[in-house]
Amino acid sequence: MLSIMENHHLYVPCYCESSIEDTDYVYVIDGSTHSIVRTIPIGRNVHSMCTSLHPDGGLIYVANAGGFVIDTEETIYSTISVIDIITETVIHTISLGSITGLQYVTCTPQGDILYALFHSNDILIIDLNEDAIIGKISIKSNQILVGQDGLGYVPNSDGISIICPNKKMIIDTISVDLLKGVPRFLTIHPNGEHLYIYTNALLIYSLRTKEVIQTIRLTAQNMVISPNGEWLYLSNDKEGCIMVMDMTNYKIVNKMMTESEQLSMTVSSNGSWLYVIHSSINSISCIDLTKHYVVNTTQSTPVSYSISNAYGICSCKISEKKKYEYKTKQNSEDLQTLFDWKTYISNYPDLQRSGINTKEKAWNHWSKFGQKENRTHSKISTLFDWKTYVSNYPDLQRSGINTKEKAWKHWSTVGQKENRTDSDISTLFDWKTYVSNYPDLQISGINTKEKAWNHWYTFGQKERRTYCK
Repeated sequence: MLSIMENHHLYVPCYCESSIEDTDYVYVIDGSTHSIVRTIPIGRNVHSMCTSLHPDGGLIYVANAGGFVIDTEETIYSTISVIDIITETVIHTISLGSITGLQYVTCTPQGDILYALFHSNDILIIDLNEDAIIGKISIKSNQILVGQDGLGYVPNSDGISIICPNKKMIIDTISVDLLKGVPRFLTIHPNGEHLYIYTNALLIYSLRTKEVIQTIRLTAQNMVISPNGEWLYLSNDKEGCIMVMDMTNYKIVNKMMTESEQLSMTVSSNGSWLYVIHSSINSISCIDLTKHYVVNTTQSTPVSYSISNAYGICSCKISEKKKYEYKTKQNSEDLQTLFDWKTYISNYPDLQRSGINTKEKAWNHWSKFGQKENRTHSKISTLFDWKTYVSNYPDLQRSGINTKEKAWKHWSTVGQKENRTDSDISTLFDWKTYVSNYPDLQISGINTKEKAWNHWYTFGQKERRTYCK
């Protein structure tokens, strides 16, 4: 008898680490063999970070981070690739303008809105029916969770901000006791009644009564809930396991031992399988949730490609795959009218050297080559918070990086590959807990936030030390 999982495919973004290759891929993993059966090319995007499934099962959205390409000395801007699941090909690319650093996309259950979260602390609201950006909200966060009503829940230093896509604004903020820590990541019960907030503990928040009804002390780096809402799975890098919580009594009933550094997790739609991406060993663990053990670990191949930065993966039933015709509101004449050929040429010195100096030549180049290469005809705007970027990393300060130009050059050429961010990560750092966790730090005289932060950044994170209780 075949397992239910055999009717599933898993879609995992990966990025090219080799300058020889010219495209990133989405891996298609067969549920029956837990192996990579196909690769979907999506173009050279520097980093492809995340996939999100459209609720009708017909499309997958892939977040392409973009960035600076050292070999060609050009900037590739963030885009979203739209994949038809039936044909397993890219049928459309959503342009986001002259921005890099896209790290996460997620679609509303209604299928009409896509949220796009950037390292620059901006969230774009995209109307999928109009194929257009309709709003932008600035929040420092690393996650956006979508509820059944389409509202976006964003953890940040102020609490949980709630975004209404129709109003294109924050409509409310859930306050939490910041003494328990800053909200780091969230998940929501399938029935929409409870929000699960992780700070330095797990907070059970009632969306009906608008209060924290229970606090559970534990250490976790990520969490995902089963489709039926009966189980919560929490990754614990320190113990190298996935903890299983019974949601009827909020008790940990099992621990499944896995590899370390569980970067991203997803549960199959039937609730039978859990997939875990391990950033350090570039692999995916396939866990049978009916028996609570690791069945298989899928390695990323070929070696020139990496899944270590895949912040979001999605699973789809083969039986739910639907043929989908992607329609955009803009035709060729509309695009040509909006095409800013002078900006297009000024953005790319290689075009100027090639003698492209008229609107006709510029349009012909963009329509034949430029859009496939993710080139833009929008003016380059800066969303980069260079002061926060430099303050985050003491080694940059020591290297004399003290201007916006120097900081941007470092991030675009080196920093984004090292997953550095211009978000204020020190606000999430619990320095007192970090020092109390390790007596050797206390003996060494590390007794201030600055000393603790410098130690964690320089040594602690490499030694897998934690600042969680």
